[in-house]
Amino acid sequence: MGPRANFECQSCKAVYEDLPTVSVRCPVCGKKRGFRRLFDAINVATPAAPARNIDHLIRPMQEHRDVLRQGREAQAAQTREMRDRQAAANLPIPSDMPRGAAGIMSAISPDSKQWSQAINVPVINELRMRGKPRPIIVGNDPTPLPGG
Repeated sequence: MGPRANFECQSCKAVYEDLPTVSVRCPVCGKKRGFRRLFDAINVATPAAPARNIDHLIRPMQEHRDVLRQGREAQAAQTREMRDRQAAANLPIPSDMPRGAAGIMSAISPDSKQWSQAINVPVINELRMRGKPRPIIVGNDPTPLPGG
C-alpha cells in the first residue's frame, strides 16, 4: 500500500479520507477541478526522505559537539579532582602571586626589562603620531633613550 492522504472536492463539498496520494479526480463526481489534497495529517507532506537527507549533514556536527562535551566534562572532572586534592592536603593558596598589571610587571626580571627597552623603544619611537615622531620617556627621566 502506497502513501495515503485526505482530499476534498469543492464540487461535492465533501472530504475523502485515506485516498492514495496520486489521486487526481474526485472518486464520486469524477471532477478534476476543485479536487485537492489536504495536508492535515502527520508526515503526509513527504516520507522520511528529508530526515535521511539531513542526517548525513548533521552527523559530523553532532560528533563534534559530542567531542567538545566530553572534553569539557573531562576538564571539569580534572578541576574537581585537583580541588579535592588541594583541600585534602590543606595546601595554602600562595599569597605572593603577582596580581594585576603592576604585580605582573614587578615579576619581570630587571635584565628582561632592560633588554625590552633596548629593543622595543627604538622601534616604537620610529612610529609617527600626528606627523611628528614622539620619543618615549622611560621613568622620570625627561631625556629620551638612545636611538630615539
